[in-house]
Amino acid sequence: MYSNNQVFYIKANDTLPSLQIMLMTKGNLDQPLPFNLSALTASTFYMADDCGNVVIAGNDAQIIDRCKGIIQYNWNQLDTSNPGRYKGEFELYFSGGTGEMKMTVPLFGQIDIEIFGDINNL
Repeated sequence: MYSNNQVFYIKANDTLPSLQIMLMTKGNLDQPLPFNLSALTASTFYMADDCGNVVIAGNDAQIIDRCKGIIQYNWNQLDTSNPGRYKGEFELYFSGGTGEMKMTVPLFGQIDIEIFGDINNL
């Protein structure tokens, strides 16, 4: 599972491992708690290359565990076809009293992703 300050690594044309994150919030006395996703209606994933060109735009992400705040993106082969460094983020959509609300995670920065070439494509 991805954690802040880590780089997510995957080989070119691979679809595993999935990019999985656990969202956390602060409780009483600032202890970390899982972010409750019970009001989440949709989640999407975006990825841009190191020049800022969007290469994945709003593909569906999966909710793995609403109570534990876990979401993931399952790669398809085209997503990982070009080796290089990328930045990713998830957009979460929640139902609320005033309509749909959106939150982008991570809140600070982006997810660092590196796709390495493999021997079959060198």
